[in-house]
Amino acid sequence: MMTRSIKTRVVWQVSTLIALAMLAVTITVSLITYSHMNTQMQRLLHSKAQATQLRLEQRLDVLVESSLLLAKNEFVLNAFVDGSTKNLPVLVRNFIQGKDVLSVSIVDFDGRPLYKSVDTLPSYHDSAQLRSALAMGRVALAISSDNHLRLMVPISYYDTIQGAIIVMFDLRAIAQNIIPKEDWMRLSIRTQERTLHDFNPFNEVEFSSYAMHPTQSTPLLERLGIIVDIGLPREETMRPVVEVIERLALLGLFFIVVGIGLSIVLGRSITHPIVTLFDRVKHWNSSQNIVCSPIGTDDELEELARAFDEQSLQLKHQAEHDMLTGLPNRFLFDTFIQLAIQKAREESTQFALFFIDLDNFKEVNDSFGHAIGDALLQEVGRHLGATLKAQEQIARMGGDEFAIIVQNNLSIDALEERIEEIMRFFRRIQTIESYQFLVTCSIGIAIYPQSGTDAQSLLKNADAAMYQSKEEGKNSYHFYTMDMTQKAYERVMLEAKLHTAIKLAQFVVYYQPQVDMRTQEIVGLEALVRWRMEDGTMVSPAQFIPLAEKSGMIVAIDDFVMRQGMIDFAGLYARGFRGTLSLNLSILQLNQKNFMEKLSAFIDESGMPLGHLKLEVTETQVMKNPEMSIAILRKIRDRGIGLAIDDFGTGHSSLFYLKQLPIEKIKIDQSFVRDLPDDSDDAQLSKTIIAMGRNMHLDIIAEGVQTPAQAAFLIENGCYEAQGFLYYRPMPLEDVALTLFGA
Repeated sequence: MMTRSIKTRVVWQVSTLIALAMLAVTITVSLITYSHMNTQMQRLLHSKAQATQLRLEQRLDVLVESSLLLAKNEFVLNAFVDGSTKNLPVLVRNFIQGKDVLSVSIVDFDGRPLYKSVDTLPSYHDSAQLRSALAMGRVALAISSDNHLRLMVPISYYDTIQGAIIVMFDLRAIAQNIIPKEDWMRLSIRTQERTLHDFNPFNEVEFSSYAMHPTQSTPLLERLGIIVDIGLPREETMRPVVEVIERLALLGLFFIVVGIGLSIVLGRSITHPIVTLFDRVKHWNSSQNIVCSPIGTDDELEELARAFDEQSLQLKHQAEHDMLTGLPNRFLFDTFIQLAIQKAREESTQFALFFIDLDNFKEVNDSFGHAIGDALLQEVGRHLGATLKAQEQIARMGGDEFAIIVQNNLSIDALEERIEEIMRFFRRIQTIESYQFLVTCSIGIAIYPQSGTDAQSLLKNADAAMYQSKEEGKNSYHFYTMDMTQKAYERVMLEAKLHTAIKLAQFVVYYQPQVDMRTQEIVGLEALVRWRMEDGTMVSPAQFIPLAEKSGMIVAIDDFVMRQGMIDFAGLYARGFRGTLSLNLSILQLNQKNFMEKLSAFIDESGMPLGHLKLEVTETQVMKNPEMSIAILRKIRDRGIGLAIDDFGTGHSSLFYLKQLPIEKIKIDQSFVRDLPDDSDDAQLSKTIIAMGRNMHLDIIAEGVQTPAQAAFLIENGCYEAQGFLYYRPMPLEDVALTLFGA
């Protein structure tokens, strides 16, 4: 029962609030001042860098235009028409003046020199860049290994490429001529790999720098990858900020001292409970169950302290633990890592961080629903938490990711034994409600301090090692190595580019013909996706398909290939081709609720003849949820569309499910074909697959056929259709039409 009121204490608390308010005002004004000064400095640096960049772009543009004019000069054209080169020396000398030119070469279409301004110039007949410039009829611009600017300008006579002018410019001289020398700032012209020109009037001075990257407004610099870097001494830029902050701090300190003094003088006895409460909160640590109460006042403050204890402990637990599994979360795990680092430093020891990711967990959610996926995560969390060893901490990092800190017995053998113990659990069949499935895991291991000396580095590097396990087939583990950080960066950049590629429609469809090996006749086409980036670079499907599958972007890519493939095939069909079109179908695409409607829309739009369409699904994907897959595939079959099992022999399917699949064709995986006929195991497996397919009245095709011996073996054993480099490589639609119709 309360005997005293807190109202009389409110007056004295005002003085403390005044001091705290002044402290907050001081900090806020200081931050605003710093932000404003920093913004102004960045604007200045941006303006300087942009002006320098534009001057450099303009200078390069002048040099390119001058070189283009030289390539069109009558004397240069005469050198190709009648072989006359007597006027070239004078012409080249006039061209060189005032342009920082190191050398000029005029070569014919085969790279043979017609004229050299310097006898020691290298031969360009084997230059891939020259070949590309001549073939494309475009100007080629590049930076040589010795920081010279190499310009290759094709020479055209009556719309025919005759040769090229190759000009080497002194890039450093160009930079020196266009960059103003100002003794109060640092200027650097560089690429991502090296510095081309650097002006630095200071030594051992820390700079506030601004890097101006090339944009579409500076196309020449963008092609060369040239970056303009400008900096000012940090000490000079920070001096006004420091002076203002110092004055504000002194003024704030004065008011704080006055407020605190007034509180002490007027309310020492009254504020004692509040000070007690403050001290307990300030010195509280996570090992304490009670934060504030009791404080011995028996008033509203005491009641507030008890309520605060209850709420803070509840919120603390919620903030530090995962709601689904009850395990510590990423926030608390960061604290575990910090404590482990502190202990390791004090005792000169090591510890290991395991980063665990469930393989193909997204497909569990997509196939069985999120409720089943959550139940699986709970089961994994219960097992991992129940099997922790001494001095180990665990957390769910989010999604299907878990992490464990191991601090005892860090020999390689002991770590591998602990990893194997974890992976044995994942190799067991998991039963959730009435469903049974196998979900493996990939593990990345980072060791302190070899793999990182702070929590962020250890987590990042363990994650990179885990992705290495994913890339090498999953269901494995890897210890971190330095090159994994670069791979992780490249993976993030590739995913961003993949998003852009989908928006910009950078994908194209190639087709690999399928042939009857007995007659060499083309009997079908398989549609394959290719990614051509804006600069013309082709990205291998092996690089982006696994990433697209993991991120879910594979659905958009497969939809594009399906629609475009049907449109292209309908055109070939109209010209008389009567083979089949094979389209690969991902499990994510198959599990979409509107898949059948979308498939019908593509068929109607393209005019695709149904009897010539065949959808291929991989055996591995079908076997992850065979009952659901069979039901959907039957709907496709009932629509009049043929079905085939791709990569047959790799998915561990049972004959029970295989005979229920509404398929009419199986494709022998190239891993069984690669070593035929020499490998006895592959030979026997291939014979078995062919015999089983024929007994089940299924058509059979082999992929990856590259040698006549492989083809002969397959024909001899009853497989007559194939695709592979022995016959045709994947090709664009234009080449397919040329192959089929000859024009």
